[in-house]
Amino acid sequence: MDSVPIDQNRNQYIEVMGRPLGEVYYELWQELVWLYTKWGQYILLFDSAERVALLNKSAPTFFYIFQKSFLEDITLHIARMTDPAADKSGEKNLSFRQICCLVDQEKIPNEELTKLMKDFDTKTEFVKKWRHKKIAHRDLKFALSPSTYKLQKFSNAEVLGALQAMAKVLNLISSKYLSSSTLFDLAMDSIQGDASQLIHFLTLGIEFEDQKRKLDYAKDGF
Repeated sequence: MDSVPIDQNRNQYIEVMGRPLGEVYYELWQELVWLYTKWGQYILLFDSAERVALLNKSAPTFFYIFQKSFLEDITLHIARMTDPAADKSGEKNLSFRQICCLVDQEKIPNEELTKLMKDFDTKTEFVKKWRHKKIAHRDLKFALSPSTYKLQKFSNAEVLGALQAMAKVLNLISSKYLSSSTLFDLAMDSIQGDASQLIHFLTLGIEFEDQKRKLDYAKDGF
């Protein structure tokens, strides 16, 4: 099976899968690529005690807010992908439930998709709890007594597991329609230079300030 580069053409999906499946598939594909890209940037910045120490030394309050906001954005992004195919008013959502309604069961037997969607539900359950209790909404009981109504902290591995569960669903569909799959992990490395450059210039700035402080110290004779 061939692997699809992350610059896949939208028209190819529509031509092979037809509308609306091809359109919805492509949009979900873009969402997942973007999620992997954001997660790659987050990991590079915050999944290292050394880098976190550098960020804290540079601008602790700013990077605390940035980390919290960044992680909440990723959590909400994943949660949106778990939404039902349509809301209570009948408006359709771009979600994995939506695409499950569109696939041809002759192409993909229901049991194959159901199995992956069960794994998807299990791997994404934590984001829905965080969305409803704290991020998109503020649960009153939790807000007034967080020690009593605790939210289980989630790990980086759980976030990656949620992304991988989504990738399996999309790759099942593309394998049946296009005989191809996407290496979504590549998106994590696609623009890591951005975060790496930030770390690089912060390091240079800290080193410059340290050297300047030493020179000032020697100059003043203390």
